[in-house]
Amino acid sequence: MSFLEQLGINLILINDLHAKLYLNENYGILTSQNIVYYSDINSIDIAHQTENNSEKKELVDFINKYIINIEPVKKTIPFEKVKSHNYDKKVQLKDFQLERLWQTFINYSPNSFFKKASSYIFCDDVLPFADIMVDTRLTIKINKQRTDCEQILNKLQTIGFDFKHNFKAELLISHKSFYYIEFIPIDKIDFEFLEKDFVGLIDGILKSDIHKILKVQNKISYW
Repeated sequence: MSFLEQLGINLILINDLHAKLYLNENYGILTSQNIVYYSDINSIDIAHQTENNSEKKELVDFINKYIINIEPVKKTIPFEKVKSHNYDKKVQLKDFQLERLWQTFINYSPNSFFKKASSYIFCDDVLPFADIMVDTRLTIKINKQRTDCEQILNKLQTIGFDFKHNFKAELLISHKSFYYIEFIPIDKIDFEFLEKDFVGLIDGILKSDIHKILKVQNKISYW
């Protein structure tokens, strides 16, 4: 393995480790091939490459458990400005999923008031600068009259999140009084991971330094 050390690669010896796994910020690869010349020219191998966040998280969990503790890769989500949201392919929560999601948020922030409606959850006090609505998407509503509104929008796009799903964020700009930011899962929805992603999104915002740009002002709360 001296040739790897000559390339500046830090080698860590793990007893009984037989896995072949390659992981970076963009993708992960699982393969049967050994990193030796003989395998490169003689053996018949197979590999699987993935850019899916959920699958990459499983690889990171494996490495954390058996090799070394690796910080999860956090990604920022730029906002796409839109004049309307498309709900044609939107998936609705089942009743038991809505109930479970509601309880999850209550357990996360027991001092906040989460209201469960027929198909979504609403809260106007978990974020100090906006209301939220949650179903299979998470929507943040910000009053355009806030004097720090633009700073908030810019700051939200710099916060790194560790999600199981891939998300896109649409910023609705056509409403007269409010900005609506919808965080929309791109992958097929796994509800167990989705509720963790939504709590992680709120938690990531609250644990960021966004409070440094907030200014005291009256808050309007209605949909």
